[in-house]
Amino acid sequence: MEDRNSLQAAFLAAMGDIQEVCVQTSLCQAREVPLEERFYDLAGEVILRVMEVLDGYGGPEIGRLCIVCPETGSSLKESPKIELHDAVCDYLRGMEQRTKTGPHR
Repeated sequence: MEDRNSLQAAFLAAMGDIQEVCVQTSLCQAREVPLEERFYDLAGEVILRVMEVLDGYGGPEIGRLCIVCPETGSSLKESPKIELHDAVCDYLRGMEQRTKTGPHR
């Protein structure tokens, strides 16, 4: 494994945690749920949790991350200000009904 700074290590560890939790949760779903729906749920849950980390809900060691396009200087979260984990639900199949009140956990 290559050397990582503390932010990189915390972020990558959070990604590993997201994978573990989402896969284990998916394995616990009722078997009568169609496989396609389970895949959409799993993918949506992973994406939602990654957005939560980017929004600053990944713990104090990560904090709120700023994503800026180097070509335009535009921020992903500003103008207008959005919470990525709320906004992404409008674009993911099966996630439209999620509440928009803070992190999903």
